[in-house]
Amino acid sequence: MTDLPRRRIGRDGPATGVLALGSWHTYDRMHFPDAVRMLRRAVDAGITLFDVGVYGTADRPPVFTDVLFSAMVRAAGLRRDEYLFSSQAVAGGLLRRQPAAS
Repeated sequence: MTDLPRRRIGRDGPATGVLALGSWHTYDRMHFPDAVRMLRRAVDAGITLFDVGVYGTADRPPVFTDVLFSAMVRAAGLRRDEYLFSSQAVAGGLLRRQPAAS
């Protein structure tokens, strides 16, 4: 692993590299061996935080980024202490809309 600067998440959270790798629909559009190599290279470069958020909507087919990430971790031979993963939720109807221009 490289000497990528690390920061603590919050006051008492785990420390992780200052860079993270997000996915959205990246992993499901890659060839699986390429995705595994990317994950291994990222960890070797000091990246330890991975966003596996799934941003599906009713008008799109379901995506399984989190499931793919799990398979990638196993295929890359990562230990659980080598990575962190995050996800988030979006409340579609609760987002503030900008007023229409008049």
